[in-house]
Amino acid sequence: MQIHLRRINTEEATEKNETMAKLIQKQHISQSTENLVSEIKKELRSIIRQWNKLHKPLRCSEKVNVPEGAPCYRIEGAQSYEELHELLLRFAGSVWQLKDRLKLLVKAKGLELRETVSNGKQARTSIEKMVKRSPNLLLCADLYNTKKHGKLKCPRTNFSPILNGVSFDTSKSGIIGINYDGQASMTGDIVATNPEPVSCRIEILSGDGKNCFGDAVVVITRGFGYWIPFIMQLGILKDDIESRWIADNLSRIEEYIRKTSPFKSGENVVNLSNQK
Repeated sequence: MQIHLRRINTEEATEKNETMAKLIQKQHISQSTENLVSEIKKELRSIIRQWNKLHKPLRCSEKVNVPEGAPCYRIEGAQSYEELHELLLRFAGSVWQLKDRLKLLVKAKGLELRETVSNGKQARTSIEKMVKRSPNLLLCADLYNTKKHGKLKCPRTNFSPILNGVSFDTSKSGIIGINYDGQASMTGDIVATNPEPVSCRIEILSGDGKNCFGDAVVVITRGFGYWIPFIMQLGILKDDIESRWIADNLSRIEEYIRKTSPFKSGENVVNLSNQK
């Protein structure tokens, strides 16, 4: 995604159309550019923390007291698939809602967004137009808005995406024990004889179950990755310790996206990787 930024000339804009300054005044944007940048950094830190937690395998706890030879390491975070779904939906919402403050910042800076079109010329664009080119971001939108509103009033995709259950890779865990309360709290403990980290996988499916979009963590992370080049162009990150920490983690996320596929072999999948 290559977006060209140009600061609007007020006199030029007045002659051609309503100026960006007037548009900003009409919308009564009270936050200063500095405050908006600070808020965006806060959102970026939150997204990074969520990603750091979700893309890693689940750890095992210290030993619990059980008879000798029985599974004795509890897999932390595996107690409830509902809680895992909640974490993913929050992640999707954070990634999707980042666009709102990016829009405010573009307006506050008086920037005009342009992109190179098929004939080689530049044309005006907007953040709303940009998100339509990222199917992964649109899946984030529909997942989050379904959770938030209970029903999609203005779907961004035609798939009505949902999260499936959860699967755990316990191939290195040794003997497994499961204690599940399926009638009351819908929670349970999974314990293992080997304290190896356990990968879990939750997939995004179309509402009719006919299509699989792959691992939810990877899909949502790719949605976030769509913003990273634009964030760097906006000059949000400076040469300070806070910005360097964010930039380093954004680089890690881009590397993760390059190396990680949301798909397993043999799935009936919809490939969303070919984004512009």
